[in-house]
Amino acid sequence: MGEACTDQLKDLISQYQDSPPKGSSWEECLKSCLPYIAATKRNYPYIIEEFEGCARATGIDSLELFTVATDELWADHVNSARHCSDIIVCPPATDTDILVGHNNDLSPGQINLISAVEWNISGKSAMFTIGPGGIFISVGINTQGISLTGSELTSTDNKVGIPGAFIARAVLNAETFEEAINIATNPDRASSYHNIICTPYPGQVVGIEGSATAYGLIYPEDGQLIHTNHYLSPQMQKFEGHPDYLSSIERQRRLVEILMTTKRPISKTAILNILKDHGKDGIASENTVCRHSSESETTFSTLFNLTQGSVELALGHPCQNEFHEIWRFSAV
Repeated sequence: MGEACTDQLKDLISQYQDSPPKGSSWEECLKSCLPYIAATKRNYPYIIEEFEGCARATGIDSLELFTVATDELWADHVNSARHCSDIIVCPPATDTDILVGHNNDLSPGQINLISAVEWNISGKSAMFTIGPGGIFISVGINTQGISLTGSELTSTDNKVGIPGAFIARAVLNAETFEEAINIATNPDRASSYHNIICTPYPGQVVGIEGSATAYGLIYPEDGQLIHTNHYLSPQMQKFEGHPDYLSSIERQRRLVEILMTTKRPISKTAILNILKDHGKDGIASENTVCRHSSESETTFSTLFNLTQGSVELALGHPCQNEFHEIWRFSAV
């Protein structure tokens, strides 16, 4: 992976080096990362091995890769605009299919960093992931049918621990739905994304709104689960670090609005069209599901059909690019 993605990873590290958090330096970030590495090694040593192997192949210092992966250090960074939209539908909203739709939003110009990777690991389920530089995972699925999507949250209780990005990686090592949930709620975590975990089995769809010290579970209502980038669980709203986040609120509202009027059973075509949505007026913006702005834009869009065992990808804005099936696993 390091050999294949060397140029992407060097470019990514350069971007972080050039824009450290306010009041800090790149060297200080490297030092600050060390206790996060120690926490990860205690819990998931294989992740340390993966990053070290990737670093050896690229000639990059592994500490630099770890530092870029430690989101908790980069709240003010140019690449912090990773705010996504998720829509999951399952019976009774569909006939039989469990469909997982995701728009992945990054800073403009990040599309050249995106790689899709099939991981074949001895003694483990194979998995397929999409994200910057290969080793950094935005979404993924393994051959047990466990899928991981979700979106970034801004919490107020971050602490030293396992970075949220490494928790997401570890979820894809799970063999069961229950194991995946246990990993996502590991109490040694430094923070958390909103991790959406699904399998092809009925009743196994959940969104885990997390912070460093708490979490809330969100289950589908009437066969649908919708989430953008703010806390929805009543018990988690006290941890909200980005209140009145207009883009997230507007995208959430629009997704709910569309689904309320979408004909049942909901089809794959309907979900693909929703991922392309530019609002009632058809004008793309920072606040539309398919995002277009100078701050954050939809860099890729995916649709997992867990029942049929397919992964489809539109690289770039889904309104401008076709979805293509790029991976398949044996569905249950």
